[in-house]
Amino acid sequence: MPRDLFQSPVQKTWLPSDLPGVAPPRSCLPLLANSPMLIAMVGLPARGKTYIAKKLTRYLNWVGVATRVFNVGEYRREAVRCYKSHEFFEQKNEEAMQIRRQCAQAALRDARRYIDEQQGHVAVFDATNTTRERRDMIINFCHDCGYKLLFVESLCDDPDVIASNIAEVKLSSPDYKDFDLETARDDFIKRIECYKTAYQPIDDEVDSELSYIKIINVGQRFLVNRVRDHVQSRIAYYLMNIHVQPRSILLCRHGESDSNVQGRIGGDQGLTAHGRQFAGALCRYVEEQNPLALRVWTSQLRRAIQTAEALALPYEQWKPLNELDASYQDLVQRLEPVIMELERQENVLVVCHQAVLRCLLAYFLDKGADELPYLKCPLHTVFKLTPAAYGCKLESVHLDADRTSTNGDGHSSATREP
Repeated sequence: MPRDLFQSPVQKTWLPSDLPGVAPPRSCLPLLANSPMLIAMVGLPARGKTYIAKKLTRYLNWVGVATRVFNVGEYRREAVRCYKSHEFFEQKNEEAMQIRRQCAQAALRDARRYIDEQQGHVAVFDATNTTRERRDMIINFCHDCGYKLLFVESLCDDPDVIASNIAEVKLSSPDYKDFDLETARDDFIKRIECYKTAYQPIDDEVDSELSYIKIINVGQRFLVNRVRDHVQSRIAYYLMNIHVQPRSILLCRHGESDSNVQGRIGGDQGLTAHGRQFAGALCRYVEEQNPLALRVWTSQLRRAIQTAEALALPYEQWKPLNELDASYQDLVQRLEPVIMELERQENVLVVCHQAVLRCLLAYFLDKGADELPYLKCPLHTVFKLTPAAYGCKLESVHLDADRTSTNGDGHSSATREP
């Protein structure tokens, strides 16, 4: 008699059950190409793990892979409520070690609920995970759940990068809200030393069977081992393109075109007189900003090219920046190479079109697919994005045809809306 089948809610495949109506445990399920995955961060404090985790999560959600971060530090703060000193992280502090272990287990349970019950595909386990014992716990968890596992280890011995991360991120942590700056810095450095005493980096020989990516000195070098599927390949490629250097990304639509005036979508018409005035205002705005080594990108359509040419700077044409010609999801896939290259660059100005601009903004502002079509991208407005520790600061500047000076709130004194 043929066995009954049940449908896995995550893998969306029909699998045999030994008993009618009873599903086998997840540990018995095959690791299919589309099976869910846990990404486990590894590394000492102040090595950019949370920055990487949040940025990677934003990217995966943007390309349609449902992803969520589970930060063990947040669970620890919820459990302890009041942080006192680095002594909590000493290996000899058995009571604290037990609390930290329980917080890690709670985060993993929530990750499992996210994947099994809420249709998540990737959970990012954001913690130090610096000991082999902790990583073995994660390996066993993924084996029992039937998840794929990818470790992402951030290694850094550059004192300038570490000092910058401490100053910009860690000292603003809720842990140090009642500390003065010097006391907080000294305590955090001692916290790092607590982790160093027990740190066991992923070993290229002992751990050769594991899937992992090592990021060395914020992208100077990478080591990729046993990448097993398409999603992991995309993750590796993405991580090889990001950096943490200060920069600004300027996004705007082309100047007003004849199609805009006529209320028509599409076509390849040139700028109106008002559109040419915007192009001049954009040139003056860029001169005021004075970004170093600015690169200018534009679509291949005439209205975008004419806008960029007013800057009297070299510019590059990108076919993926052309206006929407299918669904938004198709456009997201088309723009992925642009995002990869944007992450590699420093200062960039992109002159494009409304649907394209919406997709780019959705990526940088971590907006979902349901919000993307409704992002407001008016003509003659520049969106200045400044990547920060865990997100992006947005400033929108509407450029008047005759004036480009801005007020303190980041908006110009324009009097005419397009």
